[in-house]
Amino acid sequence: DEILTILALHALQRGRLPKQTLVVTVQSNLGVDAALAAAGGRVVRTAVGDRYVSARMTAEGATLGGESSGHVICAEVSPTGDGLVAALKVIEVMRDTGRPLSELRQVLKKFPQASSALRVREKKPLETLPGLAAVMATLEKELGAQGRLLVRYSGTEAKLRLLIEGPTEAIVRDGLARLEAAVRAELSVVD
Repeated sequence: DEILTILALHALQRGRLPKQTLVVTVQSNLGVDAALAAAGGRVVRTAVGDRYVSARMTAEGATLGGESSGHVICAEVSPTGDGLVAALKVIEVMRDTGRPLSELRQVLKKFPQASSALRVREKKPLETLPGLAAVMATLEKELGAQGRLLVRYSGTEAKLRLLIEGPTEAIVRDGLARLEAAVRAELSVVD
C-alpha cells in the first residue's frame, strides 16, 4: 500500500496518472483512498487477485495498480506485476524528490486494521447468515465513512476472512471480536 501510494501521488503530481486513478484490491488500507483523495485522485477497488486489478486497469484506462500483497503493475512498462519495475519506480521517485524512502512512506496514514481467517467446515452463502448480517450492518453504521469491513470466503481455502478498519485500535479490535462471535454462532468453525 505504501509503494502504491508513493507511486500514485508522484504520478498524480506530475500529471502522469491517467484519469487520476489508482486500482487496488478490497484488501488495501483505506488510508490509500484518503491520501489520493486529498491530492485530487481516486481509488478504484477490485476483488483480490492481480488478474482483477489488471482487467480493471484496462477498463479504467489506468496505468498503475496492485495488491497490498506486493504485486505492483506499472502498465506503461509491463502489463503484469513486476518487482524490479516497482523498485525502479520507487528509486525514480526518490531521485526526483531528493527524499529518502523513510520519508516518502509517510504519505500513507494507515487506518487501524484487524483481520482474521476462521477455518470453516462449510462455506454457507453469507446471505443465509442473518446474525452475521445484523452485526455487519451495525458495524457499518457505527463506522460510517471512518471505516469499513470486509467479510469474504477464501477462494483457495475453507476459510472465512474477516477484515475491519476504523478510526481507533480499540474500535477495530472490538468490531473484529463481534464479527468472530457472530460467525461462530452461525457457522461450524474448526479451531
